[in-house]
Amino acid sequence: RKILRRNGIPAFNAPDEAATTFMYMLSYTQNLELLYQTPEEIPMELSIPIFLRETLRKAFSDGRHVLDQHEALQFLQAYALPVVKTIVAKSPSEAKSLASKLGHPMVMKALSPQIIHKSRFGGVILDVRSPDEVETAFNELAERLKKFDERAEFQGVILQPMILKKNYELLLGSKKDPQFGAVIAFGAGGTSAELTQDLSVGLPPLNQVLARRLIEGTRIYKIAQESPFRSSFQLLEEILVKFSQIVIDFPEIREMEINPLIVNENGVVAVDARIVIDPNAVLGETKPYEHLVISPYPKKYITRFTLKNGVEVTLRPIKPEDENLLRKFYCSLSEETIRPRFFQVFREVPRETLIRHCHLDYNREMAIIAERGREKVKEGSLA
Repeated sequence: RKILRRNGIPAFNAPDEAATTFMYMLSYTQNLELLYQTPEEIPMELSIPIFLRETLRKAFSDGRHVLDQHEALQFLQAYALPVVKTIVAKSPSEAKSLASKLGHPMVMKALSPQIIHKSRFGGVILDVRSPDEVETAFNELAERLKKFDERAEFQGVILQPMILKKNYELLLGSKKDPQFGAVIAFGAGGTSAELTQDLSVGLPPLNQVLARRLIEGTRIYKIAQESPFRSSFQLLEEILVKFSQIVIDFPEIREMEINPLIVNENGVVAVDARIVIDPNAVLGETKPYEHLVISPYPKKYITRFTLKNGVEVTLRPIKPEDENLLRKFYCSLSEETIRPRFFQVFREVPRETLIRHCHLDYNREMAIIAERGREKVKEGSLA
C-alpha cells in the first residue's frame, strides 16, 4: 500500500472506502458534464417590479419582518409564477360576497401580520361549501386567533379555491447562509416536509440546466417518473429559474418559501408563500449582489446601439444559452476571418471553445455580443 501511495496510486483500507471515493469522482464528473450542457432560453422580464420593493419597505417601516401571505403571493405573480387565485376579505359580509364569485369548495385562512405559521392555532379551514359556512368560518378564525394570541391583530381572511387533486406537494425555498449567501432548496413539501427531509440544494443564479439538476436530486422526482404526471415536472424548471431571479433581484429577502407547490394533471400552482425581510438590506447596508456567491447575469450592461449603416443592434454580455447562436455565427464566417481569430481553420467550432466563450465568471471577464433580433452580429471580449 505504501508503494502504491508513493507512486500516486490511491490505496484504501477497505473496499467501501474505495467505492465511496469512486462515487464522489463519478458525481463530480457528472456535475461538470451537466454544468456545461446548453440550457434552454427561458423568457425573463429584465426590469425589477418597483412596487415589490416598496412593499418590503412599507412592511419594515410598519414594524413587520414577515410579509403576509397575500403580499408574498404578489411577489410570485409579478414574476409570472403560477399562483392560486387569492382574495382578501375584511368582514363576514365581504367574505360571503367574494365567495360567490370564487366558487365552492374553498379554503379560508386567517390573516394576521403577527402570526407566521397558521397551522399552530388552526388558522386554516378547509372545504367551505356555502355562504353560511363562509360567515361561520370567518368568525371561527377570528375567535381561534384571539384565543391563541390576544395581541395578534385579525385583519380578515384569505379566500382560495380548494384544490381537490394534489398528486404531489412540493417545497421551494431560499435562505441566506453566512458562508454561501443565498441558497435555494427544492423537494417534497406539505405538512410532512420536515419529516421526509427530501431536499436538494443549489446556489443562484439558476438556469434551465441547473434547475433540472436541482429537481433530479430529490427522491420525489424519481417517484414522479413512474406517474402519468411527470410532464408537469418539466414546468418546474421554469418556475425554479424565475424563483431564482426573485432571490437575485431582492437582497432585502432573508428567507422565502413556497409550501405547498402543488403538482397535478392541470399543471403546477403555488398555494402558500412566506417572505422574511432582511433589515440590513432594507436599510441599504449591503452592497449589490453581496448576498450571492456567484455573480448573476449583468443586465445593467444591456443597451441599444445604432451601427454606422443605420442598423440597430442590442449590445449585451454573452450567456450559456447563446452557445447555439455563437456556433451559427462562427459557421457564417469565412476562412480568412476565422484564421486570425483562432490561428487555424476548422469546419466545426469545437464544443470546448464554445463553452469557454459562453460560460463566464462575470466577476473576472466579460464577452459582449451585438445582436439583431436573434441574429448574432459580432463578439468582443473584455478581461
